[in-house]
Amino acid sequence: EKTWVPAAQIRKTARCFAVADSAAIQWGNALDQTPNAFQTCRAIAILRAITGNLDVPGGEIIPESISVLNDLDFSLRNKFPLKEEKQIGSRFRVAARQNIVPFQEASQAILTEKPYPVKAAMIFGSNPLLSHANAGETGEAFKKLDFLVVADLFMTPTAAMADIVLPVATHLEYNDLCIGANYVASRPKLIEPPGDCLSDLQWINLIAQKLDMGKYFWDNEVCAIDEILKPAGLTFSDLKVKRIIWTQHRYRKYRKEGFKTPSGKVELFSKALEDIGIEPLPLYNEPDHSLLISTHPDNAYPLVLTSAKSPFFFHSSYRNIQNLRKRSPEPVVRLNPVTAGKLGLLQGDLVFIETPAGRIKQRLHVNADLDPRVVVVDYGWWYPEQGVSSLFGWRESNLNILTSSGPPFDPAMGAPSLRGIRCRVYKR
Repeated sequence: EKTWVPAAQIRKTARCFAVADSAAIQWGNALDQTPNAFQTCRAIAILRAITGNLDVPGGEIIPESISVLNDLDFSLRNKFPLKEEKQIGSRFRVAARQNIVPFQEASQAILTEKPYPVKAAMIFGSNPLLSHANAGETGEAFKKLDFLVVADLFMTPTAAMADIVLPVATHLEYNDLCIGANYVASRPKLIEPPGDCLSDLQWINLIAQKLDMGKYFWDNEVCAIDEILKPAGLTFSDLKVKRIIWTQHRYRKYRKEGFKTPSGKVELFSKALEDIGIEPLPLYNEPDHSLLISTHPDNAYPLVLTSAKSPFFFHSSYRNIQNLRKRSPEPVVRLNPVTAGKLGLLQGDLVFIETPAGRIKQRLHVNADLDPRVVVVDYGWWYPEQGVSSLFGWRESNLNILTSSGPPFDPAMGAPSLRGIRCRVYKR
């Protein structure tokens, strides 16, 4: 009843996965964007282990990584310690241990000045007015800042709000490193960047030096890359000659090496999680805004909203590139034709999509493959042709006008509900 998937089909799928010689489960955004994100992913990880699909041929392999430094190795948290009550988002214990601040916690800190006033922000290669839940609240938070800096290739709605926009180099215009699950590769600069354009890393280095924090940073990208590669006994010059280094994969490594857990084993029951107040076994929490028809007879918002990214763009990027806009000129919302008919809507109608948080407009496309209860909304839309005075029409078709930054949250990571939201659709 809760999944809308017939019980017999669930049983068949479970048994198919369990008895297969080898199997893998693909996951991604749809699991990350709910209040059950962390425990859902843990449940899948546990399924891998108990069905014998962990680190086996054709199963869920654990790649052997190159010995290089990772993000947490560069954390300055120990050099600039904060009391837990002063850390933004510290209530989400797993995220906090990874130095991750859930975006809604940052916006709330700006607006409420708790746990401390946030006066400035620097944004690199991101467009939070389109990509963060509750876009209206995000916009109000940015307005309250004393100083906003955005580094980007193009003038986006977020960049248009900034006090200063830093011009950045493209990936062909600076030296970089590509680190995969089982390889490391050089990505040397092919051409000099134009004008004042610099890589993100170089901007960060220069700003750090002006803030008297230069000792924690580097003079250029190559110095930083050499530091990252040092545990592998490599330099960027070495890697440019080799181009790419792959690891030699071995299966079932845990038989000799165990796992990076206190017991060295797969821990279905996690004492480490229990110690920080997180459920030690995967537990499903029914969201407060449950979409079960039996729970919510109110038909004000009778449909269920989810979202999709256009294949012609990358998140909210590239709406300003005409060749791509010709292929995808405007945002579309998808409905089952039976549902559209009941609502008096036709293919091509310009329609409103509304949730308790707000409403936007998109062009209707009908799709008979969709469940009649589901609405699929295009994500990441703004209109460069409308000009900077309106921040490129960022409110008109922006999916995140419809999402909320309020609870329920994932208790471990702080993820809000970005999918499975009650909504309605009607003609503009």
